[in-house]
Amino acid sequence: MRIVAICGKAGVGKSSLAVRDAHQLREAFPDGHLYADMDSRTGDNHTPRLLGRFLRALGVDGSSIPEDLSERAEMYRSRLANMRILVLLAEVVAEEQVLPMPPGSPTCAVIVTCRSRLGGLSGGHRVDVGVLDMDEWIELLDRVVGEQRVRADWEETIRLVDLCGGLPLALRIAGARLASRPDWRIGGLVRRRADESRRLDEVTHHGLALRSSIDLAYRGLGGQAQRLVRLCTFLLGSRARRSAGLRSGVCWARGWHWSNSGTARHTARTTPPCMPMCRTGARRGRRRASCKQARSAGRRN
Repeated sequence: MRIVAICGKAGVGKSSLAVRDAHQLREAFPDGHLYADMDSRTGDNHTPRLLGRFLRALGVDGSSIPEDLSERAEMYRSRLANMRILVLLAEVVAEEQVLPMPPGSPTCAVIVTCRSRLGGLSGGHRVDVGVLDMDEWIELLDRVVGEQRVRADWEETIRLVDLCGGLPLALRIAGARLASRPDWRIGGLVRRRADESRRLDEVTHHGLALRSSIDLAYRGLGGQAQRLVRLCTFLLGSRARRSAGLRSGVCWARGWHWSNSGTARHTARTTPPCMPMCRTGARRGRRRASCKQARSAGRRN
């Protein structure tokens, strides 16, 4: 059985890449595709429910599906024996979510998308997805918005690219909004996004939103990692706030980590290209943490 893990930070286009690859591989897997969003922002384990859904899709009557997770996994693998099916598992957080899901048949394959590197996937091939460079950005905007419109507002286009932070999802949303409003100038959207207090509100369009991706990545971190991310927002502020952040002792001299996975790592001497968006999300997390601390203090008093 073949397993491919597509890894990268929120908004870089992991799911879009996985879905495109699945479509291109449909002839290699004529028995069909199984898709599951493993989003676990609530902290619940959705694997038993998703296995039940897969079994029903494979023709198993609901009353025949066992309650026990291991029994569901055995029935699932038995059903997939000698079939040619591609399984796509999106937004995986931990190996524990995936281990019951891969089919045992060598005629099947699994594509996993994840923000952190899943070292427990035996025999898996990892593909790391990074942010786009400037030429790729402009090519994407040319296709979505139109080359003539992009070139007519070139300086503002460069500014928009910078505000999107190298994240394909952010630029895809910006392009979709501009394409749906031919009367808008690119500079107008830039001015709306330049206001950091409403930046994430502007990165949304007809069900597409960067906020949910950033929130999911932030909530998937442990308490100390969340605190580190919140403190890193001070490093990009005033000199006094930077000094306060450095004195806290949690921002390492050799660099900082968005998480301990290495999927979003940068040296202290450079600013990550996605930071305009991630900083806004982290500041929202900082405000939520402050409110939570205030409520706890109020209850104690």
